[in-house]
Amino acid sequence: MKRVPLALMLSALPLLSSCGDEETPLAPYREDILEVYTDADGFASHLLRDDGTRLTVANRVGSLPADTSYRVVALYVEEAESVRLSSLSQVLAPLPQTYLHGTSMADPVGVEAVWSGGGYINLRLALKTGGLPHAFGFDDRGITAGAGGSRTLHLTLLHDQGSDPPYYTRTAYVACPLYPYADNLKAGSDSVMLTVPTADGARTWKFAYPVTHHPGTCCPTP
Repeated sequence: MKRVPLALMLSALPLLSSCGDEETPLAPYREDILEVYTDADGFASHLLRDDGTRLTVANRVGSLPADTSYRVVALYVEEAESVRLSSLSQVLAPLPQTYLHGTSMADPVGVEAVWSGGGYINLRLALKTGGLPHAFGFDDRGITAGAGGSRTLHLTLLHDQGSDPPYYTRTAYVACPLYPYADNLKAGSDSVMLTVPTADGARTWKFAYPVTHHPGTCCPTP
């Protein structure tokens, strides 16, 4: 099973549930950021929530790269022993890397929420846009030593708005994968600091280095 470190944003798949009688209660839809896994034929086979819960997909949602996992925003209904997917949209999850010294991609973003979960730092951003593409990355600024042998990884969100005019605001999700640091950081003792450029200057969030899957804790303010 291969991971996709950086991929283009997928358009939401069309709604798959049908309308019923007006007196029928609406199904209890749930929206999560989680992992979707595809089978050998490119159909979504199961979802993995950040708390480690595995959910089998009952309906056939296909046209995806086969035998792959993605970070996605999923809208679904839980059934007895499975889920029925209504839509998927891929979350950009570029692998952290060390960029050339002096690289500037510090166009500001609005931050609606930042939280850790599932082996990622997850961001819900408010972007000023006219509909053109934006570029994102995570700059690895190195690991520093602290008291008692603890270590801290320093990351910076890079954002290039390009020539996109700020006509309106839309929500975008970006996630920073932390699994590349499994051999360098220890869960429970080490930490991660993420710096994000905003209109009010750089803001920084600090998180304990996570295990592979655990419940996310939302931290909307630094």
